[in-house]
Amino acid sequence: MLTKHGGHMGAAGSVAYIFTKRGLIAIERRGIDEDRVMETALEAGAEDVREAGDLLEVLTTPETFDDVREALAKASIAIASAEVTMLPSSTVNVEWAERAGRCSSYSSCSRITTTCRASRRTWTSLRRSSSSCSA
Repeated sequence: MLTKHGGHMGAAGSVAYIFTKRGLIAIERRGIDEDRVMETALEAGAEDVREAGDLLEVLTTPETFDDVREALAKASIAIASAEVTMLPSSTVNVEWAERAGRCSSYSSCSRITTTCRASRRTWTSLRRSSSSCSA
């Protein structure tokens, strides 16, 4: 399926070294005391709190994920999303506007892998710019 749309599938685990299993808790920045979020998260065992546009991202180890999420909830900090996921160790910034042809190929492959029943879960190291096309 992927090669039909210009994609290639690596062997199972061939890029696993690029990703690390981490807890990721997203909190909307609007109307929130960012210092309080940082203090609460770090005291509960979070590794880092970083800005990501309109969100604060709280990074944890898989082992401390539940403790940090519970501490934030107990402090009445609204959580937009929370999951243990695979985060890339580095990202590739794709300038979609300059690479329109590649964008449609990536979009097709992304749509296939996320809707295919045989695909369990996919992760990417691509980071979209603000002028991204929709996948």
